[in-house]
Amino acid sequence: MCGICGFAGMRDDELLCRMNDHMRHRGPDGEGVFVTDEVSLGHRRLAIIDLATGGQPIYNEDRSVVVVFNGEIYNYPTLRRNLEARGHRFATATDTEVIVHTYEQYGLDCVKSFNGEFAFALWDKKTRTLVLARDRLGIRPLFYCRWGSRLAFASELRSLLCWKQARGPLSTKALGAYLTLRYVPRAGTMFDGVEQLPPGSYFVFQEGKSRTVRYWHARAAKLAPRSTKDWVEGFRDLFIDSVRLRMRSDVPIGAYLSSGIDSASIVTVMRQLTSLPIQTFTIGGFGAGVDESAEAHALAQYLGAEHHALTIESGQFELLPQVMASMNRPIGDAIILPTWLLAKATASRVKVVLSGEGADEILAGYVHHLALSTGQTIQRVTPDALLRLGRWMLGKCSDKFLNCFFPYPAALGKKGKQKLINFLDMLVRHDVGQQYLQLACVFREQDKRLLLAQGSYEASIADTFVLDLLHNALVEGESFFDSLIACDLENWLADYTLAKQDALSMDHSLEARVPFLDHRLVEYALALPTHMRWRGLQSKVILRRAMRQSLPRKTASVKKKAFYIPFEKCFNKKFDCFVQDVLLSRRCLNRGIFNQSYIERYTSRVRSCELIENKQIMSLLLLELWLREYSDF
Repeated sequence: MCGICGFAGMRDDELLCRMNDHMRHRGPDGEGVFVTDEVSLGHRRLAIIDLATGGQPIYNEDRSVVVVFNGEIYNYPTLRRNLEARGHRFATATDTEVIVHTYEQYGLDCVKSFNGEFAFALWDKKTRTLVLARDRLGIRPLFYCRWGSRLAFASELRSLLCWKQARGPLSTKALGAYLTLRYVPRAGTMFDGVEQLPPGSYFVFQEGKSRTVRYWHARAAKLAPRSTKDWVEGFRDLFIDSVRLRMRSDVPIGAYLSSGIDSASIVTVMRQLTSLPIQTFTIGGFGAGVDESAEAHALAQYLGAEHHALTIESGQFELLPQVMASMNRPIGDAIILPTWLLAKATASRVKVVLSGEGADEILAGYVHHLALSTGQTIQRVTPDALLRLGRWMLGKCSDKFLNCFFPYPAALGKKGKQKLINFLDMLVRHDVGQQYLQLACVFREQDKRLLLAQGSYEASIADTFVLDLLHNALVEGESFFDSLIACDLENWLADYTLAKQDALSMDHSLEARVPFLDHRLVEYALALPTHMRWRGLQSKVILRRAMRQSLPRKTASVKKKAFYIPFEKCFNKKFDCFVQDVLLSRRCLNRGIFNQSYIERYTSRVRSCELIENKQIMSLLLLELWLREYSDF
């Protein structure tokens, strides 16, 4: 893994140097540049494959094509053999070099040949064309900004902001979407004028003109009908091959391990594919109902792994400013702190780690998948009058009673209860978009009207923006549930899950790989019949069946735990003062984004122990910490 940057339509050697230096953590093992009056490319290297000759930029035979590359092309040995058979000559043993030769052979369609996780910038001297490309799922980031006939790009926002033209105003549209979802969807950023190349796309810039082309969509593979046994065997074969490819490395490799089936399946396959010791890593200290460290330790013993456990400390919330400095966009989830700490500890022992990210997205493992699917069934078979009665009865239930049925280490609370009532209202209205929004939102539209100062709020634009995501994902002839998964893959996965993982791991020069997101496996999973996804309330049926002969029975059947950080339990009481000092500071209030009276109300309830309020407080805190690093850059 590496960092790339550069620009076209100008020359500024000092700017290129500063942009490259801001990504030193992404590539501490080397740097390289390519500079002409038309285009400049920069690269920071984290050496993983071909340690001796893999430095960048990389050229073709006559140096008319040059590339800087962040990521891995896992099928590069096969591509290389095919290209050599067609007469291409290679000068290195690195996967990067297959990019320039595949481009020579197939042009812009080269991206369709790559199985991997990547973002690259390629300059074609003959046609005077700059090509930016990003992998199908958006595993690796790539930001860019246009200014007239000039263009700048970088793997990280902080690097891009070295170019003063990229420092646009805060986007009120993105702000509203963040407060709704705790992240900015649709490859957006917090600044007007700064964009992120969407997953599965390439961008062509030639003589001041540009176009973006989508070369891959999250759609099911076209497969013939098959038996349950054949579905399971096909999934298992693809999963094993994906893990095998992602174990390619010339440096030490490990894996994250929790008590769940996703990470356990990865480590199990790794154990089958190598006789070398496997190092596994986990973090705990979150309290009863959340902490999985004991189960992870037992699972590691069963799998014969060399296990390393880390415990979060009650005062480590003080690291949150440093954590947010590593984020390209704000993500309002306390999980970023343990993820950052785990990556730091892991990087002290290995350079590459395999992670279970993506399994919930492709196999419909999230609570909202079950809730929306169940809601659709209820909506079809239940008269509206009965739904209204259920809504009335829910309103009469006490918060304490409802908490008995709430599977989170936090109270449902009044706001959580209202969220359920609103969800039932949308069932009566048969409005699936609003059903999704009611489950996903942290701040409702009426909350944002009170929270945001005049000028920071655009009426209804944020929630309309979110609803559009679902509508754009709907495909004629495709079920709502399939469209929902496609929507999550193109937004939640790329802009929350993967954005978080890339930033937090690369801050410690650690490459995190995701076997569940091999595009072949994703397309296969999207073609699964419903009974291979869900059985009653149990999710990931096909993964459980594929791995049940290799895992302990308890692990193969364990229910997914909602990974929530109860900060009122994890952090000491100094955290209350920390929140107040940040959100009620002159620095925060002088931005003019928030209404002070409403902020004061939140900061007085840091230890309310209610789920929605805790998420709202953490979202506001992390947003302000992020703005200090990037808006004040």
